Amino acid sequence: MSRVRIAVQLDGHPLPDGTNAALLAPSPWSSGGPANAAARVPELVIPWTDDSGKQWNYAGYLWGGKFKDGAVTFHGFMDYKFRQPPIQGLPSIVRLAVYDSQTERLYVTDPASPGQYFALMRAEFSSDGLRDLTSVPIPFWHRLDFWKALLITLMVECLIVVRVVRSRDEQDGDQNAEPARRKTRLIRVCLLVNLLTLPLVWFFGGEFLYQFGFWLGTAAFLGLEVMAFVIEAIFYSGVLTASSKTSRLPWPIALQASLFANLTTFLLGFVL
Repeated sequence: MSRVRIAVQLDGHPLPDGTNAALLAPSPWSSGGPANAAARVPELVIPWTDDSGKQWNYAGYLWGGKFKDGAVTFHGFMDYKFRQPPIQGLPSIVRLAVYDSQTERLYVTDPASPGQYFALMRAEFSSDGLRDLTSVPIPFWHRLDFWKALLITLMVECLIVVRVVRSRDEQDGDQNAEPARRKTRLIRVCLLVNLLTLPLVWFFGGEFLYQFGFWLGTAAFLGLEVMAFVIEAIFYSGVLTASSKTSRLPWPIALQASLFANLTTFLLGFVL
């Protein structure tokens, strides 16, 4: 899911934490108000009409819009082409709307293009009419959120699964005669199952947030995480041990490996 982060200054000073902002796109990019946990801007009438008569609506993000440390971030732009009107992910052109409670004025920037996937932008307002919004160049790898998440998940979970299984073997006194074979099988299974579960959690998690609201959507997202944990444990338990052609990886070890791996990548998602 894409996100846009905008650093904002009003008359050369950052806006205070907690100030509300909205990202706008040309109508009919999205319908209604911002979804779920997204902030609403006082005095902003939707659709907002610019000087040329063109109408602008909320840009279809799932949450965001609260200032912190002089910047505001909008998360969760999704593609919903089957909706009427369709919501088409991160818009190709946007405006930023901000309400300053001190001056009791609504400020809306000139339009600008955010780019794709992960955008950094800068907005400057002034009391005498400046309404500038510009895109800040960023390295291309910052625009690959899903693929970065997939790569990190595959690397981290495979390392953790192999390490947990190996540690339990050592604790149980199972000196595997063919550790390289067991390791190779585990890595293959880990890659396969995460290529299945991560897209499910990533895309359906965003859909649930949009459909059910923030709290129910979050509960549904956690349900998806639990489902991924169980599915991966089932796959790991099917890895044959190298020392026996009939015994499988014991359920307690498979559950522990899946739990540690999924919990680690889940927590990493809040950091990276």
